[in-house]
Amino acid sequence: MTKALYSLLDEMHQTHRSTTALFVKHMEQLYACEQLLYGEERLVLDQETCTPVAIAAMTNNKSVKELQLYCDCIGRDEFPMFARMLHRNTTLQILGFEGFSSSCELLLSVDWSLVSIRDLYIVGSFQDSDGLKQFFKALTCNKTIKKLCIYDCGLEDDMAEDLCRIIRNGSLQELDLTINNFTADGIESIVEAIKHSNVIDFDISHNPIGDCGVERISDLFTMKVKNLNIGDISIQNESFDVFSYCLAHSSHIESIFFQKVEFSSPAKLFMAASMAKTLTKLSFIDCAIDCSNVVELAKLVSSGQLELLDLGSNNIGGKGMLLLHNAILASKRIQDFTLSDNPLGLDGIKLLSNLLSNENCPLKYLTVDALLVDQTSMEILSAGLAVNKSLISFSMEYTEFDARLFKYLFAALHKNRHLQELYVDGPRIDNFLGSEDEPNEYFEYLQRLFMNNRSIVKMSCPMIATIEVPIVLAGLLHNYTLEWLGNVNEEYRGSSKTHGPEIEHEDIKEIAKRNKSIKQVKLAESVLASRALLMLELPLELLHLIQNYLTDYAMIPLHLKAKYSRTLLKQELIGKLFTKDNVNIF
Repeated sequence: MTKALYSLLDEMHQTHRSTTALFVKHMEQLYACEQLLYGEERLVLDQETCTPVAIAAMTNNKSVKELQLYCDCIGRDEFPMFARMLHRNTTLQILGFEGFSSSCELLLSVDWSLVSIRDLYIVGSFQDSDGLKQFFKALTCNKTIKKLCIYDCGLEDDMAEDLCRIIRNGSLQELDLTINNFTADGIESIVEAIKHSNVIDFDISHNPIGDCGVERISDLFTMKVKNLNIGDISIQNESFDVFSYCLAHSSHIESIFFQKVEFSSPAKLFMAASMAKTLTKLSFIDCAIDCSNVVELAKLVSSGQLELLDLGSNNIGGKGMLLLHNAILASKRIQDFTLSDNPLGLDGIKLLSNLLSNENCPLKYLTVDALLVDQTSMEILSAGLAVNKSLISFSMEYTEFDARLFKYLFAALHKNRHLQELYVDGPRIDNFLGSEDEPNEYFEYLQRLFMNNRSIVKMSCPMIATIEVPIVLAGLLHNYTLEWLGNVNEEYRGSSKTHGPEIEHEDIKEIAKRNKSIKQVKLAESVLASRALLMLELPLELLHLIQNYLTDYAMIPLHLKAKYSRTLLKQELIGKLFTKDNVNIF
């Protein structure tokens, strides 16, 4: 630590004459530098925390692998220091910019041939066509960047050729152009460049490419592209025929993720997918898939070709679930299955429970977020979960729970000794607060789960900042398998109920002292708001997630933001994920 501090001060001295004054001026934000010096792997800097001290600390840092910069946090006077940091730092792998103004001067101040990062994210920033063209030309000389994400930056067709130079330089493997303004003309140039490149992962979601653009994208199936993401378009008539034919004859494609895509005939597309022998992952988010076209999909699943199937936000009910139930049991290969936000009904939930209770169930990851359940259906689903031996991860987030429903779920998990990850976060804490006349038993169930379950390693559930915190902690102190614990705190907006005391620092220290398995704890926003936590003598593992990025969309890790924006939940749920009140997507 001493060497690091001397190195920091030396860097500051080279950049500013008044080292002592600068050090004192930024003393309040020195925690960012302290985190660096104590071995943090990820750093988020905004206008409050991005100081010359923090930038200087990054220059010789050997631990931070991801740096995310937000909202013009680097002043013009600090451009040279920032560029020098990027030139010298060889540990940094992921660099992201979000919410920066239109000027590309910061990007152009860097000699990109000297930068050794692996992933570069530019999100909603630098919407200056001339500046971006110059940046693309400068980036052409870089030989280390494997993933380039230019997300919501207003890219137009006239920038395609400059972008193609980066694609053709041979180092790029993943290209994400989500939410831009490319049409068929721009896509034609980009696809041609990909043909002569090493790009294997391409995302063109939410671009107005039209029918001609779909036909150009179809050419990717004859190339080395393995992963393709398409969203917010219509694939109809002749373009659909071309797309389906090329898919059926592809030899490299491994995964395709569709989101909000209209098809002429989903059944014909499923038939084409069954002929693509390398295809193992399919996602249809909000694509109007219903029981009428699940027959061909079920045949595809039963063939044993797929490992992952995501049918979130569609119209699959009991009849469709029956076909999928039989197909999954016949498959023996599919491991990851998502049915979030589908109207399964009681019949569909019964079939899902039967699937889980079957000893031949191949599923390891099951996601049924935003599922409509009542006491009867929850009891049925929990019965299947109790005896299941295949699942590693179970997610049921954004489902309207109350204590009675949790009773069945927790009772099932007392018996299940195989599940390692449980995600049931999302509903308001109000749902768990009982009145004086009707004490809530939810917390007692949670305590028993902590004390009795010896398989769950990661768990997310409503828990913190409630009346019954001592009960929960009592159970937590006797669990020796849990490594990751998280929750959402809704702050009781609009609620007439009182939420009782927050977790005290002594409670956290007691967990750290007595429980040797927990490595990461996500606390409620009201606790995180106090920087006093950073002054506690807690082990580094427990401080990992006690940072402001847990309460702000801008601070969400870039790779997760990109992932959630294009694959997991329907559009209206994305807004809920990235709000101050819902921070449980890590």
